[in-house]
Amino acid sequence: MNDAPTLTGTSPVLPAPDIAATVQFYEQTLGFRPRVHEEEFDILERDGVEIHFWKCADVQIAANSRCRLTVKNVDAFYETCRAAGILHPDYPLERKPWGVREFVALDLNGCLLRILEREEAPPPDQVLEVHFSPYVFAGTRFPTGSLADPARVEEDPL
Repeated sequence: MNDAPTLTGTSPVLPAPDIAATVQFYEQTLGFRPRVHEEEFDILERDGVEIHFWKCADVQIAANSRCRLTVKNVDAFYETCRAAGILHPDYPLERKPWGVREFVALDLNGCLLRILEREEAPPPDQVLEVHFSPYVFAGTRFPTGSLADPARVEEDPL
């Protein structure tokens, strides 16, 4: 018998300067539905996926936040975002070397939504070399291994 715990999902918790406007945006633009509503916290759901929102008056925190949403049929989701006018102009739908097709959209708070669809896994005899982007927080880029060295910090264009 295996008693090891199993992860079954994750839910981003995003800042929202105006909870009501944020909920309306995610409902009308991306098809989410309300699941929990409190004065300063909301949970929305779509297709079994939850996004949580907390009241945050600092618009810079919201504008420097991001999350990844994994979807089926990324092309249709891309068209939904294109029709809504929320695509990030610098990150179109494209295939990445780590086995996903992805694009970036922006919500009404400026939060970056990286939307992706995983492709089939490569054959076991193929090795995939992946280079992850630097860690970004509140508009500051920390190149790998630089958190202890503030002199190496660069500004993030996003």
